[in-house]
Amino acid sequence: MQQVNNRFGSTGGHMRSKLSGRDVVLPSANERDGWPAEVDGVDVRARNRTIKNGLLSKLPADILRKLRPHIREMMLEKDEYLYQQDDHVDSVYFPESSVISEFQILEDGRTIEVAITGPEGAVGVSSAFGWCAATSCTQVCVPGTVWKIKSEILEREIMNNIELSHLLHDQINSNIRQLSQKIICNTYHSLEQRFSTWLLEMTQRCMTNRLQVTQEHVARVLGVHRPSVTYIAQELRDLKLIDYRRGRIIVTSREGLKKHACHCYSEDGAFLDGVLHTNTWNSKFKH
Repeated sequence: MQQVNNRFGSTGGHMRSKLSGRDVVLPSANERDGWPAEVDGVDVRARNRTIKNGLLSKLPADILRKLRPHIREMMLEKDEYLYQQDDHVDSVYFPESSVISEFQILEDGRTIEVAITGPEGAVGVSSAFGWCAATSCTQVCVPGTVWKIKSEILEREIMNNIELSHLLHDQINSNIRQLSQKIICNTYHSLEQRFSTWLLEMTQRCMTNRLQVTQEHVARVLGVHRPSVTYIAQELRDLKLIDYRRGRIIVTSREGLKKHACHCYSEDGAFLDGVLHTNTWNSKFKH
């Protein structure tokens, strides 16, 4: 395995940052069905907490009720690692306000994003079907909340519930589809198209047109050098499609930017529209 150098916030191939923030255990129904709670404490303020994750929201009420004692809400910080390549994956993460990126390290030290997951899905789902090693480095792209559950908990429940198994298999198929699309996109589409598509996908997942990202980060995501991103960003700003300042990129015209994106966005966009709350996006979108 290649070592991840220090510019990504890690000191070695198998070092990872500790997940920060306090853990909140959601309350269960009175009956726990014999399942031991993962943590004893309960935050009273979380009693009526609504889970805003597309995949979790699809779970039937009885399954979610059974899993609730074991789901932990966590706050993730920007650039911290959930796991690195070849690490044992022992938990599944369901982003809510956070966005998680998976990337590969190229031979020359550059990186390239191969998958991205926001509130529409989950990361580490394969581990719910047995022992699993991470195939990519997994890092927080946008800080925020995430719901975490131990893989072994899901694995035990899958054995007794075919509907849960089908939902998680659907998520795995969705991840494979995204990976396949990323391969095509990175191979055949121009940098301008990929940059535009990435901005549209990110703003839709974050439900805001203001992204707290640097051009250096975008270069790492797209697998190119920083000057290439700066050149494209200047062109898009001249067209009044985006604006940028230190540590922030602002999409000023989504419709205009769509004309510069590749067809990958139209497919992924349609998928996201089915799981994200459009009214929430409209209320948070700032022109």
